[in-house]
Amino acid sequence: MAGVSVYAAFLIGFNSISSILGLLGNGIVLHATFLKSAFRLDKVTILLIQNLATSDFLYMLVVILPSFNAYLGNKWNMGETSCYMIGFAGTWLASANLHFILFVAAHKFLKCIRPWRMRRVRKNHINTISLIIWVVSSFKMVILSAMGAQISYNEDIYRCGVNYVAFGKKRPLILIVLWILGKWVPFTLVMILNASLMVIARRKFKKTTARGIMTIASISILLIVSWMPAQIYSIMGAVRYSSTRTVKTFEIISYNFYLISVFGNPIIYGLQNQHFAKFVKERWRNVSSVIILKRGT
Repeated sequence: MAGVSVYAAFLIGFNSISSILGLLGNGIVLHATFLKSAFRLDKVTILLIQNLATSDFLYMLVVILPSFNAYLGNKWNMGETSCYMIGFAGTWLASANLHFILFVAAHKFLKCIRPWRMRRVRKNHINTISLIIWVVSSFKMVILSAMGAQISYNEDIYRCGVNYVAFGKKRPLILIVLWILGKWVPFTLVMILNASLMVIARRKFKKTTARGIMTIASISILLIVSWMPAQIYSIMGAVRYSSTRTVKTFEIISYNFYLISVFGNPIIYGLQNQHFAKFVKERWRNVSSVIILKRGT
């Protein structure tokens, strides 16, 4: 590892672990959602979890794995077009993740307070809403691109993406508006909904139903905590600050801290949903048995 910076070494180690857990965990979740016995949730919630796991899986596959190309030399070697596409996809998928968690929380909340109305919601309704969420999630990048935001390789964070600092200096008001509407409004709604869900779960429902509600609340809280550093740094692009080693360290950590949410969601499912945990254990036994049999032949 001679010649590798401390930052690159951190990214290689942290993102290697994150990629393995994220791809494997969300892959298992996607597989499990196609089997009703694996989660034993209503169809609407399962569809939303599928879309959430899809956005997380694609983020690891499309954004993080190609970034390993740049860690050793801190240089992008795959062309400007691919860098632009990865930068666009990164913001798009992260926004989709936020919006799907918001929608899952909203659905659970409405199901708790208006159960008779939510029974009318059908699978095709959720598919339509999911498609709308995927499209709306791309609006931020479309607006930034139209406004001349630079999407290129950022040597400070070892990744392709939007240069929020440069854009904030040119168009600070637009950046603040996008930041508030695209991040803090959904964040605030998620926090309000989940605070309400936790109160409802403790007061009105039995243990099994309450556990399902708390699962949704847990993934929402994890999202808020893991995204917070990146949002703090993003708004710093709209104000003047001194670029120091401490600021660079915070920048790198903030843009990778979000991965905790990506690989953490499947872990939460395993800890709080006994049916999913049982499903994972059974699949692990099956895979282990096959490996043992092959070694024995």
